[in-house]
Amino acid sequence: MDYLFGIGFKHGRALHAHVLKFLGFNYDPYVQASLVNFYSKCGKFGISQFLFDQIRDPDLATWNIMLAAHSRSGSSSDATSVDGFGSAEDAETSMKVLDLFRNMQSTSVVRPNEVTLVALASACASLGALSQAHGHGHRALDLFERMKQEGLTPDDVTLAVAISACSHVGLVEEGRNIFDSMENDYEVKPKLEHYCCLVDLLGRAGRLEEAEERVKSMPMSTNTVLWRSLLGAAKLHGNSTLGETAIKHLIELEPDNSGNYVLLSNLYSRIEKWDYANEVRRLMKCKGVDKIPEWETEVIQGQVEIYLKLEEVDSKLREHGHTPSTKEVLFDIEEEEKEDALSYHLRSCCSGSDCFCPHHEEPAALMVTTPTHPLFNLHRALSPILAAPHHHLLQCNRRIRDLSRQGRISEARQLFDEMPQRDPITWNAMISAYTRNNQMGNAQLLFDAAEVKDVRTWTSLLTGYSKGGRVDEARRVFECMPERNVVSWNAMVSGLVENGRLRCARKVFDEMPERDVASWNGMVTGYCHGSMMKEAMELFDRMPERNLVSWFVVMNGFVKIDCFEEAWDVFEMMRKGGVLADQEVIVAALLAVKGLNELDLIESLRGVVIKIGFEEDVVVGTAILNAYTGYGAIDTALCFFERMPEKNEYSWSSMITSFSQCGRLDDAVALYRRVPERTVATRTTMMTAYAQNGRIREAELIFYQIPNPSTITWNAMISGYASEGMIKEANDLFMRMPARNSTSWAAMIAGFVQNGQGEEALQFFADLLRSGDLPNHSCLTSSLFVCSNVGAIKIGKQIHALTVKIASWNNSFVGNGLISMYSKGKHMEDATRVFNSMGVKDIVSWNSLITGLVENEMLAGASDTFNKMPRHDVVSWTALMSGFTHSGQVDIALRTFLDMMAEGLRPTESTITTVVSACAGFGSVKLGEQIHGLVLKLGFDERLFVCNALISMYSKCGSEVGLCIFHDMSHRDIVSWNAALAGCAHNGLGKEAVELFRSMEAEAIFPNEFTFLELLCACSRSGLVDDAWTYFNSMQDVYGIKPLVFHYTCMVDLLGRFGKLSEAEALINSMTVEPDSVIWEALLGACRIHNNVELAKEVAENLFQMGTHKPGMYVLLSNLYASDGRWDEVRDLRDSMKVHKVSKEPGFSWIQIKNKIHSFSIADRAHDRIEDIYALLKDYQERLKMMGYVPDTNFVLHDVEEEQKEDELLYHCEKLALAFGILSTPKETCIHVMKNLRTCVAETIGNQGASVSTAWILTLT
Repeated sequence: MDYLFGIGFKHGRALHAHVLKFLGFNYDPYVQASLVNFYSKCGKFGISQFLFDQIRDPDLATWNIMLAAHSRSGSSSDATSVDGFGSAEDAETSMKVLDLFRNMQSTSVVRPNEVTLVALASACASLGALSQAHGHGHRALDLFERMKQEGLTPDDVTLAVAISACSHVGLVEEGRNIFDSMENDYEVKPKLEHYCCLVDLLGRAGRLEEAEERVKSMPMSTNTVLWRSLLGAAKLHGNSTLGETAIKHLIELEPDNSGNYVLLSNLYSRIEKWDYANEVRRLMKCKGVDKIPEWETEVIQGQVEIYLKLEEVDSKLREHGHTPSTKEVLFDIEEEEKEDALSYHLRSCCSGSDCFCPHHEEPAALMVTTPTHPLFNLHRALSPILAAPHHHLLQCNRRIRDLSRQGRISEARQLFDEMPQRDPITWNAMISAYTRNNQMGNAQLLFDAAEVKDVRTWTSLLTGYSKGGRVDEARRVFECMPERNVVSWNAMVSGLVENGRLRCARKVFDEMPERDVASWNGMVTGYCHGSMMKEAMELFDRMPERNLVSWFVVMNGFVKIDCFEEAWDVFEMMRKGGVLADQEVIVAALLAVKGLNELDLIESLRGVVIKIGFEEDVVVGTAILNAYTGYGAIDTALCFFERMPEKNEYSWSSMITSFSQCGRLDDAVALYRRVPERTVATRTTMMTAYAQNGRIREAELIFYQIPNPSTITWNAMISGYASEGMIKEANDLFMRMPARNSTSWAAMIAGFVQNGQGEEALQFFADLLRSGDLPNHSCLTSSLFVCSNVGAIKIGKQIHALTVKIASWNNSFVGNGLISMYSKGKHMEDATRVFNSMGVKDIVSWNSLITGLVENEMLAGASDTFNKMPRHDVVSWTALMSGFTHSGQVDIALRTFLDMMAEGLRPTESTITTVVSACAGFGSVKLGEQIHGLVLKLGFDERLFVCNALISMYSKCGSEVGLCIFHDMSHRDIVSWNAALAGCAHNGLGKEAVELFRSMEAEAIFPNEFTFLELLCACSRSGLVDDAWTYFNSMQDVYGIKPLVFHYTCMVDLLGRFGKLSEAEALINSMTVEPDSVIWEALLGACRIHNNVELAKEVAENLFQMGTHKPGMYVLLSNLYASDGRWDEVRDLRDSMKVHKVSKEPGFSWIQIKNKIHSFSIADRAHDRIEDIYALLKDYQERLKMMGYVPDTNFVLHDVEEEQKEDELLYHCEKLALAFGILSTPKETCIHVMKNLRTCVAETIGNQGASVSTAWILTLT
């Protein structure tokens, strides 16, 4: 309609000109009345008033037109403005209506009729509670009574006017009585308009609940007039809930009326529910509803001049004490921008055109509301300004802000310096420009030079220091502020949060005199970023009001730490609370569903998306697509993709990436060929897919077909080359880049790291620093990783200093890299110091410290750190299990694994590998078999690392299942072959080991030093002397592998076992490497077997000279002396052990029966069934003696009687364990007995026809 009025005004003025030309000024009264009506409806009340004043004898119709015109211009019942009640303009216009009515009454020509009074009552409505309205409202009711006295029966229109008159003057009981008596007294059944008047009456009086009840009891459907009346009452009395209900009904009744959406958006904005307001605007866009913009029909040339004048008007108003009320601006923008929006509002421009256009002889009078002057005439205040020169403050201020956003700070400063006049907005804009671009030195200098500093000036400086990581300076600025508002407090809290100082942030938060929803959101966000979800939820539950940001932050916090179920619960709580989700919340919920890996939830969330109108949103659609692909439902994802009404380049790229990552590269190529417009982004995606699948040439082809590759494309191609080991090509491409960013450098550094070129990576990092660019977090993390691997701790410390200098040390990725670097360098104090200084510790930080403590054999510290963690993940548990396993505490490691499973965590490949190693160390084949079953259940039976661990576990437990797993593997690496060879060695399968090595050679698998170690051990334990010499000599001659000390040790052990002690000694003397204590101990063991005391003395002397005082060495030598009957030397040796504080590790054996471990020591009497065990052994001994068995008491190396020696042999720990196994298991059961010291001889004992054998027992190191 505004547009139509605009068109009509143009033609109406032309018609008016024709009237003057052909009829003169004294034309027909009807034409005069029509022109008055025309100008008034076009909003030109000055012209309409002028024409009315020229009419000599206006008739009743003309009076009514003029009254209605003024009534319309000041009516507040329209409810199209949030603050439409009781404004200064309404009061002024309504007063004109009353003055006009008095003039009409003073004439004797005409008398007012009912229509006149209705117009008068409407005008009184705009005055609200002003005293002028009461008198005329009562006159309307007096007129109503006169009608009844004169015998006129009121009709439905009369009754509606009477109720409306009661509404305007606040006569609630009178109006309600009129409504209730309509049917009985006047036989008029209430219609919709009567209900509208009654609701308006009750609403104005604040009786909102009664008004709602009247609406619910209506026998007919509602209309927009009724809901607008209720909306006006809701706004008048500050009831946002009722207002929201009214507007939603308006939208249902008029879904295409943009004004309804604007009302709802403004309502949400008024109560600072910005997310809701944005959602309403998004809904308008989805439904294709456009807001009709405000505009004026009068076009004023020189509009820029008006704006510049308004800048001066704004400054002058401030000088007179006027403070703009920015709550009028219903947008979530900065305070400064809100004030600009107020100053240059259309109404202000209109007033400016009246004041400043040259065709006006003098400025128009403006009525402005201020805190000190309710109605304040600006004519005198503006007179001096109008004669002053015009300075382009507005234009310059905006230009400074634009240049700062573009990073063109020097140009912004040049403009600032050239300005002849500056206001506080100018200073704030320039200071903000410096702070936004991290030039805090210049910002501080300009701040110090500013003559006038308002709260925004201080807050800008504070924010700049915070964002630059200089939080102490920010705190100093905050403490010095002469006054603070909630924005200042929020800025301080946000600065502390962003820099990881959550404790300080919470302290400031608790001290805030007042908080808004942004304050709560800022603190909750800090806790969520720090993975402190317990604290975040405690604060979230206390929030007096939440917006969509609140819900999103908490959901995203849970998703970040993989607590997907908790994130979904928050989303469900939000829905049950009736909160309408927006795009970001829906995407966060989809991430939670993706993590839960439940297809039913994805489908359920799709239903929610459709219900709230997001089914056509491309961002949400792409998130649903990613949820399907994350679940592995690629075909379902493809079907959804095909039905998407709108696809953007990200949608196409996501689908192509999904095909590529699941191995369906051909489908990715086919989809790429269907892309309607191959942008740089989609081409880059396809190029990356080729590179990740090893088809680097196709990736190259796409890269060179892109006319103007983006930096992202260049970086992706560099990463592709690096992943294929083509580091030279990656470097060449890097050198050809037209423009590089920190990601480009990071890609090259990571490429060098991936290809084992650590020194080159560090050199590249140095080149980056010399180029003047600052490294990003990825560059720093990769460089720290290199320092960890090559042991360059000194360089790592220099990088640490750099992170402090550029304020990157508090980044979690960089901090975790520092912890790992110091841990691997054995600098655990520095690692702990870095960890303690981190403001925000994520779960990776905790895991890095635990891993470092475990690697440095500080298991107590690792356990303590684990117990202090706010939350554990599978990596935490695995690191702790690994520590217990490597320290020999395999029983605790296994219990830790069971605790982890009780927590409901899903083991990873690394976890399974660790627990399988623990089973091997404990010798628990039954528990190992259970873990093997878990491997099959988890689908890890094809994973290379897991299969290798299973081979080792079964081999160490004496089971041939390990070799079966090896032969069933579809893919093997060198570790697999070595594990199988180790299994042969552990179980004395020398010939099988030789055959396995020949198969390895046939498959062209190149052996390494560990391959030969296991092969020589297998030959040693099987007595394959000639084969052992052949393979030992072939190491250097055939494979170019230089024998190491442990290879020589295997050969010495082999020669010693077969009594070739002189050859073994000669081999040690001819070694090309320095012999260690282990090889001499092997020769000492051979001397013990063959009772060579003299050679044993020489070997022992060498060991003593090396400073070796291992218990095993003393035991071997003592046993050798004892077997030769040299008891004095035995006693001397034991005294020497006491002097050197060397104690023999006690031997014990154990056996697993029904998931319980039973351990035994020599002559053990502690077991519950020890009497049964002893009786069984005694029975077997007697039966064996009857068969001719004679115990070999030479193994009892104590100076005791022969009978006692037989008892010591009989009650040896292995035999006790074996006897318990026979008592506790069914016939024909394989019994595995483990011992902690060294391998025992396998024995076969007949038990009523049962074949029972012990396993090979391992020496734990």
